[in-house]
Amino acid sequence: MQRFRIITLNEQAGQTAVDLLRQYRLSHGLAIPDALSVASALSLDCAFITKNQKDYRFVDGLQLLPYP
Repeated sequence: MQRFRIITLNEQAGQTAVDLLRQYRLSHGLAIPDALSVASALSLDCAFITKNQKDYRFVDGLQLLPYP
């Protein structure tokens, strides 16, 4: 686990998650844990890496990278 960066949820990420849920919960089925993960990446201006790309492609401004 030492190779991973651990981040804490901040107020900006929390608000972004709420905004994402309002925008995508009904239309794309965005779940709360997914919204929090994506919001954290957006608030830190970090790339988001996942095997499950289809669940996040619709998020504007998200730099989505494939899992190696």
